[in-house]
Amino acid sequence: MKLVFRTWNLNFWRDRYIGKPKSNIDMYNWLETGKNIITKEWIKFNEPEMIRFWLLQESSIEMYDELIYSPDYSNMVRYYELHKAKQSGRIDQPWGLIIESMQNKSRLYDVKKNPKGLYCVKTELENGITLVIINVHTQIYTGHEKNYSVEYYKTLKNEIIPSIENILKKERNNLIILGGDFNMNRNYIDYDGVEKYNGQILFDKIEKELKLIDCTRGTDFYDMSTMIDPLNTDKEIKNDYFFINEEYYKYLNKEEVIIDRYDDEYYTDHFFVEISINL
Repeated sequence: MKLVFRTWNLNFWRDRYIGKPKSNIDMYNWLETGKNIITKEWIKFNEPEMIRFWLLQESSIEMYDELIYSPDYSNMVRYYELHKAKQSGRIDQPWGLIIESMQNKSRLYDVKKNPKGLYCVKTELENGITLVIINVHTQIYTGHEKNYSVEYYKTLKNEIIPSIENILKKERNNLIILGGDFNMNRNYIDYDGVEKYNGQILFDKIEKELKLIDCTRGTDFYDMSTMIDPLNTDKEIKNDYFFINEEYYKYLNKEEVIIDRYDDEYYTDHFFVEISINL
């Protein structure tokens, strides 16, 4: 059995880079492009022996309305809605984290008590293995006027990582796939006059203490940027990751680890990350 996972931030609020809120036409085009991407990708990789899972961040729920109710795309779409409010003149649209699989015949069960910025589901595979998928999008809820990276650091350290740790206490013996947009780079170092911040410490916590291995470790993609930043094209930023628990690391296909962009380079400011495992 082959499992393929893709994590991708679709940059629902990309208007911040062009300096103006999305118009209704912009939003319509963005939604239609997203539907076409999803449809093409699922058809392209629709192989009977393969099960694909997508972990999406900053994705519009509306994008999936037609797909959810279509006979061909009705199986196992799950989402966790984070926001549904106008912000700074932006269009009022529900958006958030999505975990989806249209080829998995088993039900995706929500793992309860998820904090904002984390969505976790579990499912029983046909071979009897229990799969736990954790989708992360580190966000800011206070202190927008301050250093964004410091706020991301605090959220990841104080909310996201402790929640992952609590999930692992119950699910450690199962196959764990952790992925998403962590909004944090290993090389991040900062000091706000009171506290020092070091991104490597957070990733050491994930890998050395939680025993979740970075799936790009040992590949050419380990230090590769996953961001497309129009404001600073020379800046290397790796925010998007996949981790797998060390008990299942041996099943990871290292030669099939991918970090790439979609053909439409302006659709989102993130590369997608894709991994596969053979069980």
